[in-house]
Amino acid sequence: MEEVDKTFARTFGNYNLHGIEEVHLPESVSWMPQTIGWKLLFVLFVLGLCWLLYRQVRLWWRNRYRREALKQLAQLRLTEDAYTVVSRLPFLLKATALQRFPRENIASLSGEPWLEFLSNHYAGPAFNDALGQQLNTIAYQRREQWSLSDEQVDALVVRTREWIKTHQDFPTTPSSISGVSGG
Repeated sequence: MEEVDKTFARTFGNYNLHGIEEVHLPESVSWMPQTIGWKLLFVLFVLGLCWLLYRQVRLWWRNRYRREALKQLAQLRLTEDAYTVVSRLPFLLKATALQRFPRENIASLSGEPWLEFLSNHYAGPAFNDALGQQLNTIAYQRREQWSLSDEQVDALVVRTREWIKTHQDFPTTPSSISGVSGG
């Protein structure tokens, strides 16, 4: 009886399988590359990914002043009337420019040179037009002296928002470089 139990155990519980040995599966294939070329390519890929991540983080950090200015503009639009928002636009533009450009180039700019600077560092509509000229009026005159329609108010807010979002570090035209260094 004991011999039958051993035979039965060797047959996996079925007499018809007597004498058949269990099949051993091969080890699984490694995911680790076997050649140095693939390892080098992987290292270069990881380094490239780290470099891209570093650049994105640096860009995000460098543009935090833009996010803050846009947040302030959005907060103003939610809490204040349109003319109060417009009265804050010159200050917001100057504060934003001072965060990105050298103080000695920006702080003393006012009037036409200031509008030229804004226009030169922005690919959108120029600030030298009649609507942009209203920024000087807003900055230096009382509200009663402004001649702004509701459409102009909205257009100034939109232009300011777009300038904050998209202004360039360098002038958009080569001939305007001399206007930036002046004071």
